[in-house]
Amino acid sequence: MRILFALAFVSLAACQDEPKKVTADSAPPSSCDIIRVVDGDTVKAICHGREQNLRLLGFDTPETFRSRCPDEKALGTVATNHLRKLIENAGEVLPVTGRPDKYRRLLTTLYIDGQDVAEIMIEAGLAVPYHGEKRINWCDKLGAQTNAPLG
Repeated sequence: MRILFALAFVSLAACQDEPKKVTADSAPPSSCDIIRVVDGDTVKAICHGREQNLRLLGFDTPETFRSRCPDEKALGTVATNHLRKLIENAGEVLPVTGRPDKYRRLLTTLYIDGQDVAEIMIEAGLAVPYHGEKRINWCDKLGAQTNAPLG
């Protein structure tokens, strides 16, 4: 599935009073191909011939690869599948990318049909707000027993 993206290097404002509806017309044109959804807050895309992981900003979802308990892994899988369906069913998918993080993923605000995907995932109960602070312990949040990472 080919999805057109507008790729813009921006510095994201920490606070905004009202979320802006973003469309392909309001950003510089560029194209990328989504390869897959990696997990609930990361997607893989090819942009300008280069494979790139995009870390979605504004939210955090439970881990699926290094989860600490079965409940975290289960909710992480639900979040991953939800994001996949959102992207597959969208009329317009628009990432606005910024600088890379310490893992070399591009920090990206993702808009689906004009709405920030962070808002969608948080409202669905599959994510919590996240802006670079220490991540929550999902097992504690879910009231689950913590085990060694499940992988």
